[in-house]
Amino acid sequence: MKYDHINFRQPSGVKAEANRGLACRREFGRGGTAIGIARARDLGNGTQISPETARRMKAFFDRHQSDRNAEGWSPGEKGFPSNGRIAHALWGGDAGYAWSRKLVRQMEAADNARSIREFLEARGFCGTGSVVGGVGGCGGSGGGGKGKEAKSEETPMIESRSLCIDDFSEDDAFPLLQIESRCSSEGGSEEKWLVGYAARFGVNSLKMDDFYERIDPNAFSIVTERRGRKSPLETRALFNHDPNVVLGRFPNTLKMKVDEHGLRYEILMPESRSDIVELIQRGDIRGSSFSFIVSPGGEDWSVEEGRSIRTVKSIASLVDVGPVTYPAYPDASVSVAKRSYEAFMRSQNKPRRDFVSFAGKIAELQTFLKARTR
Repeated sequence: MKYDHINFRQPSGVKAEANRGLACRREFGRGGTAIGIARARDLGNGTQISPETARRMKAFFDRHQSDRNAEGWSPGEKGFPSNGRIAHALWGGDAGYAWSRKLVRQMEAADNARSIREFLEARGFCGTGSVVGGVGGCGGSGGGGKGKEAKSEETPMIESRSLCIDDFSEDDAFPLLQIESRCSSEGGSEEKWLVGYAARFGVNSLKMDDFYERIDPNAFSIVTERRGRKSPLETRALFNHDPNVVLGRFPNTLKMKVDEHGLRYEILMPESRSDIVELIQRGDIRGSSFSFIVSPGGEDWSVEEGRSIRTVKSIASLVDVGPVTYPAYPDASVSVAKRSYEAFMRSQNKPRRDFVSFAGKIAELQTFLKARTR
């Protein structure tokens, strides 16, 4: 089946919100329909949903966004929780909306991939997929082994790296960015928390010049092992790396932890930045990024299947984390790694690769893709 790689088992946040919705429905005797109650029972019990249910969930949330503007949506307002707020919870709340959007994107990507694959095969691009994998990649084979350590910079340079939705596999059961509504410990008021991943472990980055980069699981010891440090960790949460748009500061309004996936962060969003909250909820902003300085000797270089790999093993300074509009690597932030890469290539006595351009077929493919998005 074309969706077998997609995980339709709901995350814990969706289950919890559905159960809260059922509790509100029992307490107030209103809100939601029979369909919404049945949906909440399935979500709360952990029943795996179908692809069609995922589409219905997203469609429900898309139709009912205006309910957020009605009286009684937020704690402290007259009539809280409103009928719309209870119905919202029955379908999984904000976590359910983010999850259903992700599932629909994954299904659309699978549908598009199948059409593109058929298009390519019909035009001789690939038989088993090998040519497609090689277009724009690093073809050929290469030997493994570490290169000589590049000479460290006299002045440490800040680099920034970004993640987007596509950096997570179809099996990941969480979105890269989501807004969670939580009750504060003081007075029970509702708080908006932005939850995201600034870095993911063990996967290759976007192509940077002629090499790829990955983050070692031990790279963020600066976060996990803070005892004995000469100075406290003072990472800021910024929007688009802009120091004029501060969202939080570690360890109070910015929380960070390292788990099996990568570097996870949570930001208590300021009320004055409700515009950013809305943009993330609508899916307009889908990327995260972090700025850092590599420790002296904190990187390794190797060659794997013909690709040069830079592994960042130790970060000396974590400058900022946060959401970004354009989740890509700007040229300026890659320059430090490029210099290190050139030193590695000299140590390997290998010239940089030149790639053949399949201009005619690529132009035809681009025309095909544009036609599909109209």
